[in-house]
Amino acid sequence: MLYGWKAGVFAGIASSFLFLIPTTGVPIVGLLLFFVPLPLFLAGLSSGTSSALIGVFTAIVISSLATDFASGLLVYGSIGLPAVVLTSLALLNRTVRFNDDEIVEWYPAGRILVWLSGFAATVLIFLAASAHLGQGTDLVEQARQLVIETHGGREQIAALLTEFQSPLTPDQYVIILASILPPFIALNLSFMTAANAGLAQLILIRVGQAIRPSPSLRDLELPEGAAIALAGCTGLWLLPGEIGYIGGSLAVIFLIPYFLLGLIVVHAISTAWSGRQALLILLYLICVLFTGMAFLIALLGIAEQWFHLRQRYGVHANSGKTPKGK
Repeated sequence: MLYGWKAGVFAGIASSFLFLIPTTGVPIVGLLLFFVPLPLFLAGLSSGTSSALIGVFTAIVISSLATDFASGLLVYGSIGLPAVVLTSLALLNRTVRFNDDEIVEWYPAGRILVWLSGFAATVLIFLAASAHLGQGTDLVEQARQLVIETHGGREQIAALLTEFQSPLTPDQYVIILASILPPFIALNLSFMTAANAGLAQLILIRVGQAIRPSPSLRDLELPEGAAIALAGCTGLWLLPGEIGYIGGSLAVIFLIPYFLLGLIVVHAISTAWSGRQALLILLYLICVLFTGMAFLIALLGIAEQWFHLRQRYGVHANSGKTPKGK
């Protein structure tokens, strides 16, 4: 395994390769774009934050020479910078004394998850600011124009709706897609970042090169600041116009950590259920098909912070044990 600046340079070369190969036009290699942050996380989580930072600078230089500086800066500003920040947070630790023993406490996974939501929120706000400063329009209007352009015009949209016998009009179709496009972009980037961070940690644990141990998701807890951010965004949602739209989108973003916490609660309290695996698969399927169920799971995550459902109804409650971290 490479260490220090060598690991960073190698990670930058590998990441820029994953970014540039899809420009060849071969459809299947477009999937490589999803893994652009992976080498950066591999370097950072095994060799330190400075290695991830060197990797980002290396990737910016290579991608800028191959395409243009603006493209390289945009890609690695939205993908590389979060990788560096999350690596830095993941490696934060302190040594505490407990019963005459020294224990290393790592930065909590729940706080990292909220930081990731903050990153997605920043992307959304950046998109809104770019729409105003660059185009002089609001975010929704710019998203509508993008939907129309990517479909090849309103005539192509009308033909598509006719082909699939959709009851929607072209205007309705454009409005629906435009309303979900900005938060979808922000959430997709944050998901890509989280997935690659988790994959990198899994690989490094397997090969014995991870700096920190993998956090226990079973014991995940969210900080109080997550509830404050969610409440504030929900308040903005009630306002009219674009402020309300942005507030609603931000509320959805900050609801995601609670959705994940809600799933953890379901896994914890369903441990003793018969047919548990089939029920969990059914639950995941319902969440995919019906967003209302995902919202209910998020509410369960919010309730967990107030009522400690895992402690009350989980397997620890049945065995008389106190969950770790309580």
